[in-house]
Amino acid sequence: MSTRPASPRRSGTSSPTTEPRGNDRLLAGLVLAVLTFWLFAGSAGSVAPAIMRDINGPYADAAHRTWTNPLLGADAMNLAVALTALFSGMFIVVLGGVADRVGRFRVLLIGLALNVVGCLCLVLASGGLATPLMLTGRAVQGLSAACVLPTTLGLVRALWDGAARQRAVSMWSIASFGGSGLASLVGGFTVTYVGWRWIYVVSIVVSLAAALLLRG
Repeated sequence: MSTRPASPRRSGTSSPTTEPRGNDRLLAGLVLAVLTFWLFAGSAGSVAPAIMRDINGPYADAAHRTWTNPLLGADAMNLAVALTALFSGMFIVVLGGVADRVGRFRVLLIGLALNVVGCLCLVLASGGLATPLMLTGRAVQGLSAACVLPTTLGLVRALWDGAARQRAVSMWSIASFGGSGLASLVGGFTVTYVGWRWIYVVSIVVSLAAALLLRG
């Protein structure tokens, strides 16, 4: 009886590989990434008066709560509050498409890096550079949100299946819709006890923690 020779392996082919699946460490990183959005976006409107008082100093007219020559005027502050939502809305679809082509993890990490840059601009906003740094920082944070929100949801849908996906989507939803309340609590506590700039320091720390959890 002759044995059938094994067919030679074709060059350039490989055995099928199992698609990497999500785990709790990855899910924690995605949840923290979503929370950074609320820490920098959700708290800005509520702490705007504290930001203006800190940058502009004592009121020139205490009765009307106005300054003679403010370093950060009310119009600029209102624009800064709105810029994040504006830039996020303008670029979220574009950056979601870019993430599908170049990789969601890569765009997500870029978004976390942008948040760090935007928060640093806000932390350093003072003196004559207060207005440009505040506006720049808020615009950069809008780009960060446009990177983070679609990529995190896309990764949740891609890396979990069945009951695990339901759990992951629930955690993402809690971070997305519950983050607003958490940001308000963090913002109120921070402004009362340590100062508004520490909100963005906390956001930087959360971004770095998310990036570490997403490594590998």
